Amino acid sequence: MRIVSLLPSAPEIICGLGLRDSLVGVTHECDFPNDVASLPKVTKTLIPHDASSDEIDDLVRERMESEKALYSLDMPVLESLRPDLIVTQALCDVCAVAESEVQRAVSSLPGNPPVINLEPTRLADVLEREPVAERDRFFMAMLKELGIEKGKPFKPTEQQKKILTEATLVGEAMAKANDFAKRMEDAHYVDGSHWDFATVAYPDQREEYYEQLDERAAWLYEAVTNDPAMHGQRTGEGQVYMAAYKDKDGDWLDGGVNYVLHVPPDAPAKTFWSITLYDVDTRCLLQNEQKIADRSSRMDLIKNSDGSVDIYMGPDAPKGKEQNWIPTVAGKAWFPYFRFYSPKQAFLDRTWILPDIEKAK
Repeated sequence: MRIVSLLPSAPEIICGLGLRDSLVGVTHECDFPNDVASLPKVTKTLIPHDASSDEIDDLVRERMESEKALYSLDMPVLESLRPDLIVTQALCDVCAVAESEVQRAVSSLPGNPPVINLEPTRLADVLEREPVAERDRFFMAMLKELGIEKGKPFKPTEQQKKILTEATLVGEAMAKANDFAKRMEDAHYVDGSHWDFATVAYPDQREEYYEQLDERAAWLYEAVTNDPAMHGQRTGEGQVYMAAYKDKDGDWLDGGVNYVLHVPPDAPAKTFWSITLYDVDTRCLLQNEQKIADRSSRMDLIKNSDGSVDIYMGPDAPKGKEQNWIPTVAGKAWFPYFRFYSPKQAFLDRTWILPDIEKAK
């Protein structure tokens, strides 16, 4: 068998299954296990290696809005490897070659090799693949009582299936409450504000005497990646991630309501600021017909006479101010991230305050 991996993390799984000798090609980003890094590279990035962070942000934004790929296949290399099996994923076009391009490539290869998408749909499947960290042993003990145990098949009874299905609804409700109504001390911005700091868990998820259980659960429900550069409110460097789930009146943000956010002049960001809307159900970028999910200070926004900016969010475009509008969809709950890139002292000492989102009049 000849296996080609189109996903950076897949070779570790393939080698773990004892199929290292069958692996003949990997992605340009693959560097683990060490001995597969020298294999032929079957993908390439379409983003210049010397691009700055601003340029990368612009390129990714433009390509996602225009539904263009971020990566491409090196077809001559792929054809020369004559794969019998291709391993990839179809969840995210930012993470790997787009599924549509993979399918086109397969149709042109001899024998139409099968494609396996690494998309686990059950917790038991995920745990079976992943190593057990020392800190997770008590979690594994709790899962054992549900019939989920590493190294053993998960075969729930009909009664267990019923209980676990109901538990998914209760569990997500608990996750939403923990995330969207944060009670963690580190989430606090200023008294009376409906803005919170979104990145409440440290990258190592540890305090001096305990693990950050609620913080970890909140961030992992809302997002995934965590890095010291995303905690600018503590370090004064990198980015600050602020989130809001309610408007000034304390009402949950609603896709069928029009809102306005007044960004005062001299926003304390050395590089730029941005506001991006996300879908509560998926925590992914808010999908709308206009394919607009964000606005930022790097765009050609309409400014007020004092240099402040009003950002409009709602189903109805504000007449004459469409440049400052992010469309929402009735029936879809949403939340924003307001990001400060390289926060200034005025943000850190709170002499500049970001107001709450208000219902448009």
